Amino acid sequence: AAAYNNLKSSLQNIEKKQTGSLVTRNLGDLVKKEHFVLDSEYLVTLLVVVPLAIVNDWNAKYEKLTDMIVPRSSQLVYQDNDNALLTVTLFSKVVDEFKNKARENKFLVREFSYNDEE
Repeated sequence: AAAYNNLKSSLQNIEKKQTGSLVTRNLGDLVKKEHFVLDSEYLVTLLVVVPLAIVNDWNAKYEKLTDMIVPRSSQLVYQDNDNALLTVTLFSKVVDEFKNKARENKFLVREFSYNDEE
């Protein structure tokens, strides 16, 4: 019975990562290479989960959260019933500051680094 429960739990976790909320699910199957600035010494692209209720706030604020954000760099990657997954491109030296400001505004920066294999 314990083995069955462990297996069932593992399966539920896998399903959650594939179909669950954008806050927890695997993003590798949603993003494409075109969504990212790759091989740049200075620029980095972040993935941000924004509740649908405040997407307009995101569009109004993201360029002003910190200095050194590429204007008009935000793209909608995916949207579910509750959240939108968006990209933003900025200079790598302001990433930590951007993450803090984003959190203050209820925007969740997801840890993700793009590679072709995912």
